Amino acid sequence: MDRIEVKTKAAAEKAIKEGKPIHIVGGKFALALVGLGDIDIHVSADVSISLTDTRGVLVAKADSSPRIVTWGTSSPSIMTRDTSSPSIETRDTSSPSIETRDTSSPRIVTWGTSSPSINNSDNPVPLIFLSGFRWDITISATRMAIGCQDHELTRWWSFDDHHIEQMDSHALEFWRANKAHLQAICAATGRVATAEAVEA
Repeated sequence: MDRIEVKTKAAAEKAIKEGKPIHIVGGKFALALVGLGDIDIHVSADVSISLTDTRGVLVAKADSSPRIVTWGTSSPSIMTRDTSSPSIETRDTSSPSIETRDTSSPRIVTWGTSSPSINNSDNPVPLIFLSGFRWDITISATRMAIGCQDHELTRWWSFDDHHIEQMDSHALEFWRANKAHLQAICAATGRVATAEAVEA
């Protein structure tokens, strides 16, 4: 099915209700996607999305398997509530805010995305994919893979500089630059995030 290009809230809602995949190519508006199935939304670079709760926010609520993709956007806010198996992707996106509440089996993927904020604290932990770093990163409920290095989170946080240095010639520089950010993502999504938490 061809993707429908829309620039207004009315056009977007009409296409979504008809079960058509859409590509939002302009405008500034909020979409509250309530009780709808087969949601498939792309948001491109020329959409202005604010960070307020009532305007410029993509909200999927009480839906089954919605798919939301943003690329080339700055600070989009994406929320899912009472939602089953959403797929949320950000591509070449700056500072996205992704929040899932009472959501089962979310899948969150970032590609070439800087400073993502992911809040999934009251839900089962999602599988998270992070790209745009020196190595691709996958974080599951208890493990994290950075490139070919795949270890339990508890081991990652306990590694000292010597252990990290042995992995790759660039590993220590990467770890020092990104460890705190990865810990923040783990903390916000209900995972073990620090060595202190492991010891406790």
